Amino acid sequence: MSAISLLLFVAFGPVRAAAQENWTHGVPLEAYKPNYFLMGQPETKIQGSLKVRLIQDQNLYFGYTQLMMWQMVRRDPYISDINYDPDVFYRIPIKGQKTQWLDLGPLEHESNGRGGAEEVSWNRSYVRYHDEWFVGGRAKIRAEVKAWVPYSKNANNRNLANYRGVWEGNVILSDFRGDSAVVDDLIFRFYAGGPSNVDPTRGGQELTLRVKSSKRKYVQVIMLQVFHGVAESLLDYSHSCWAWRAGIGF
Repeated sequence: MSAISLLLFVAFGPVRAAAQENWTHGVPLEAYKPNYFLMGQPETKIQGSLKVRLIQDQNLYFGYTQLMMWQMVRRDPYISDINYDPDVFYRIPIKGQKTQWLDLGPLEHESNGRGGAEEVSWNRSYVRYHDEWFVGGRAKIRAEVKAWVPYSKNANNRNLANYRGVWEGNVILSDFRGDSAVVDDLIFRFYAGGPSNVDPTRGGQELTLRVKSSKRKYVQVIMLQVFHGVAESLLDYSHSCWAWRAGIGF
């Protein structure tokens, strides 16, 4: 197996397998954050994310997200950064609604796993609110606001909240092309930063378009993404950049 094939298998094998109900002997895995493979500048970006219910008939979940930054088109390709993000949260439906809930996350750990002088990591407790509304036909808006308190920070990155803030938002416009699209999402994600840790103009902004027009199984979701700001990944979290990428979603 080539190095590229191995990386793709490691990154996305679990995502595809999660669709099989018996993949974990009856414990179904669910999609969590977006899963994708995107190529562009300044590097290739890969993310895989899943969640699993820890107790049957209870809304207690374990989530895991892994982000990989890959210098793929260089003469000597290498993985420049890998970010590991496990968390545990409890979901509380609001007034019995299926589209409105509150997630309480007592523990989220985020780290680049390098150890030593290059280690960047922190622990957080968070609250995340989700709601959605129909805005005409099939089109709907989904919105999330997540706020957290960092309670453990590595000595190497005590100022991480100046770049990643203490809150973030996601606004998703879905199905805005009506019945002509199988997948149709425009996602705007942003997080705060700056000396106050709450300024949304001093962190990062990310705009993603996900489209799938064919119902054929072998046609993947096409994705376009633009990022601007700091802390897209943990290793160079103080570095500001523009990034343009395109690829496939899962």
